[in-house]
Amino acid sequence: MTPLTKVAALAASLIALVSVSACGSGSPGGSPSPGASDSAAPSASTGPSAGATTPAAPAPPTAISGTLFFLGIGAGGGVYYLHSGTLTLAISDASFGFYQSAIMSPNGQRLAWIPNDSAGGTAQLRVQTYGGGIVNIGPSTINNVYTPQWKADSSAVVVSYGTGQFGQLNVTTGTLTPIPLPAGTGFGVWAPDWNHAILGSGGTANVALPNGSSPVPVVAPAGQKLSRIQSLSNDAHHVIALVKPVGSPDGDAARTLAANSIVDTTTGAIVPLSDGATIKSGFYRADGTAVLRVTAGGVDQVRIVSAAGVILSTANVPAAAASLVLMGYAP
Repeated sequence: MTPLTKVAALAASLIALVSVSACGSGSPGGSPSPGASDSAAPSASTGPSAGATTPAAPAPPTAISGTLFFLGIGAGGGVYYLHSGTLTLAISDASFGFYQSAIMSPNGQRLAWIPNDSAGGTAQLRVQTYGGGIVNIGPSTINNVYTPQWKADSSAVVVSYGTGQFGQLNVTTGTLTPIPLPAGTGFGVWAPDWNHAILGSGGTANVALPNGSSPVPVVAPAGQKLSRIQSLSNDAHHVIALVKPVGSPDGDAARTLAANSIVDTTTGAIVPLSDGATIKSGFYRADGTAVLRVTAGGVDQVRIVSAAGVILSTANVPAAAASLVLMGYAP
């Protein structure tokens, strides 16, 4: 395996996206002043009234200056990076286990995965550090059905191991600290700030605190279900998810990073993007922005979006990356 190129975080990071529309001030009303006849000429002034202000339009998006990372499967398996329009294979690994569980640390310095080639397979966690080699840490019962989740400071990873237990695995010392949870529950994705997580219980997805307490059910859109929740916002009010009609199959345990909606967890409302683009995948970052892969005007595009829904920067995805999935981003 080739040395790891400095990689970006896959920490799951959700922000609330809202539609953005320009708001302009209208001209002063055309009603005549008191006592004037109906035939009086309108005021010559057509600008905003005294003291009124016009909101500044958002700056046009710039080109993404950082590095985007993609994950391949099968013969093209491995990690690719896209920088300044050039797609490069950084790590070649065609194994299913790599695709099933590979994640990048928020600081872009480590790649971790569970080297077992079957869905539901177990092994120690394998960690490759930029410039520091590869180590295997933790128990041999870490399960790849649960995609590991990086802690925000890149010091530890939440893993599922044994008979459904969860714990934080320190990637430097190899120490595993159990996270006690109520019976019959399990973690999904974590918010970037690690103050909330998705907790599964009896087939219901809940937003809960990191210890599984205070669960609040996630509201799905009417007639729909959240087949896969890919990312949770810091405020725990939005998820990036793959939404499907109720009754449709969820698929097998194989990993997918696909998404098609941003959903308000408290109302079930689907939040549209400001320009009507279609979401293909995405994740929230610790700084409150979202990295979204979309189809916009027929173009496969990745964009960085602010917490207010403003498109900050964009990059078109080359045809060679069409079958790859968005995995991470390093500014």
